[in-house]
Amino acid sequence: MRHAPQVQHHHCRLPRLGRVSLSDFYGRRTTPTGAWVFEETQDYLENLGVLEKAAGDREPSLLIPNYVLSMSNCVEASDFYSICCLNECDGIFQHLEARIQAPVASKDEITHAIEEGITLSPLLSSTVHTEARNLSATLRTKLEEVASYHYDMIPLHGRLFAQWLHYAFPRECPYPHMSGTLSRRSGPSQTEVTEDEIKQHIESEAGRRAPSPEAGQSMWSPQEELLVPSHSHHKKAGGFLRQPVLIVILVLFSAMVLKELKRVYLIMFCKEVPFAGYDI
Repeated sequence: MRHAPQVQHHHCRLPRLGRVSLSDFYGRRTTPTGAWVFEETQDYLENLGVLEKAAGDREPSLLIPNYVLSMSNCVEASDFYSICCLNECDGIFQHLEARIQAPVASKDEITHAIEEGITLSPLLSSTVHTEARNLSATLRTKLEEVASYHYDMIPLHGRLFAQWLHYAFPRECPYPHMSGTLSRRSGPSQTEVTEDEIKQHIESEAGRRAPSPEAGQSMWSPQEELLVPSHSHHKKAGGFLRQPVLIVILVLFSAMVLKELKRVYLIMFCKEVPFAGYDI
């Protein structure tokens, strides 16, 4: 099994974006000591969900955290479990959970928890940005988008927030695909890339182009998925019924008040009419 921090260090062409081009991926197949080989085919990487599609005249990019946490970097210890790399994003979640101590949080609470710095954890490597920092305008805008979707009650364990963490910590937090969009069961028959394919990637015109500074922005998706029902979703679902119900209650209350007012008026201002009986 490849050691996760080593894999991350090895792919450092786009450290800020957490991505490397395929030509860079294949061009750095081994460490200086030849410790391991990156040999997965493009089709196999796409099947794993670790590739960002090509944008314009540039080639596809490898998502570093998704690749590190993929099954290709796991060891099948038995028929019941596999040994895989630690998910460094769990250390960031631990920090947020300790600071917020609630399943949901406002954008201000999340911003403060991130900007004050990340608490050191055994799950975090030395390359993680744990120091205090100011969130960029882009990250603030994306967090506001998530907050708007959830009425500023952001579920910490929803897909949208996990996606935001991927952009805030692109080398540690994997990109969360929507469930059902990946098919890992029936992968390609060929999983090892050939030398000719490697040469084609490295020598291609797209492979020679510099990575785009906007890499990854096209993957942002407003779709949400939750592990558990969210208070914000109850609020959204109830919002469609709340107004009609309130109107009905107001009408009933008004009718009851009018009825009582009419009774009081009859008692105070109307004379009683004596009952006129007659004999036969």
